[in-house]
Amino acid sequence: MLAEKSPTLNAAIARLKDLNLDPRTIEIAALHTLAEQGYQAEFDLAKAESEREGIAKGKREYALEVASKLLRAKSALDFVAKITGLALDEVQDLAAEINAERKA
Repeated sequence: MLAEKSPTLNAAIARLKDLNLDPRTIEIAALHTLAEQGYQAEFDLAKAESEREGIAKGKREYALEVASKLLRAKSALDFVAKITGLALDEVQDLAAEINAERKA
């Protein structure tokens, strides 16, 4: 075996065995593992939050697109708000923008 022929390697192996039994080394390794798990949990939470925000943003953009089409088709403001789930004041603002575009 190579360790038998190399005193340096033999000493390194012996030191590693000592370190593996050292309570402080075990504690440090456990804390390191806990830190990695905590980091992963934080990452997973942040990723899930970003996905939820992206979905919400997409739904809002779709609601605005539908509202715009309905308003251009001369649908009533309250009907557009009800169908899209947008607030009536948002629909009114969008209608004002569309009317300004038509006049321009």
